[in-house]
Amino acid sequence: MWVVPRVLCFCSLMATVSVPVYAAEPAAVGPAGAAPSIASPVSPIPAAKTQISFKDGHLSANFKNVALGSVADEISQKAGVAVLLQDRVGSELVSASFEKLPIDQALRQILSKQDVFFFYGIDEHQPSALKAIWVYPNGKGRGLAPLPPDKWESTRELSASLANKDPQARGRAIEALVERKGAAARGDVLKAMHDSSSQVRATALYAALKSSVDLPQEDLANLAAHDDSSDVRFLALEALNSSNSPDLRSIAEGAAKDPNEAVRKVAQEIISRLAPQAASQPPSGQQQASQQSSGTHGENQPSP
Repeated sequence: MWVVPRVLCFCSLMATVSVPVYAAEPAAVGPAGAAPSIASPVSPIPAAKTQISFKDGHLSANFKNVALGSVADEISQKAGVAVLLQDRVGSELVSASFEKLPIDQALRQILSKQDVFFFYGIDEHQPSALKAIWVYPNGKGRGLAPLPPDKWESTRELSASLANKDPQARGRAIEALVERKGAAARGDVLKAMHDSSSQVRATALYAALKSSVDLPQEDLANLAAHDDSSDVRFLALEALNSSNSPDLRSIAEGAAKDPNEAVRKVAQEIISRLAPQAASQPPSGQQQASQQSSGTHGENQPSP
């Protein structure tokens, strides 16, 4: 279990602090006439049409028929509150218009037709504040299984954790970022691939492989040949194998001499797989010489 760098207070999570909000009894709080409006599924307006701002603990928003996933990501980025969407609820369309509401009241307005659980935590020497919410489709949030902090920290907090002095914290952060952002986490992975900790480098490569994040073949080749961690060399070679690099055979031949047995094994598998292709295609120099010889022979033939 990971050590959490803050004191968390569940405080009767399912009863007092975590307040379930169901569509049958929405707890909409806000100015008169600002009742929430959540649209039925239609083609969403692009995310650029959303207007969301956060200042001094208060949220302002103005958007219509926007996918909840897009809204949740922007709120998470700006307000530092993790919005965890469950059971494909992110595809549901939502609308809202309000000014300067406390963050929890604002979220109740936006999510009045979803099931929602709120989690309040305590940072050292700070009052209790909203840290994360779990959002389910209407009627689906009948129970809550708390998740590890790296699953509900905001994207902004996770990105900041990449600079944490603890390599375990950096490893958890890059893994969570890749899981959350997919291919969009490529820049974070590239940075983590050159981390001073082999644990972080290996975690970044494994997460990228699992999520099919495209990585530069030159960087992978360098890690496969020179990294001081056998785990990193192994994963870099696996990533190159998946990418079908044109230099894969020469890289694998070098890795076949690796001191680590697992690295040598995957290198031999690559060489064996590529061997039939190499046998069916003569080296370019021989092919060119053959063509030149054939042309010369034809030129020297006597005329009929």
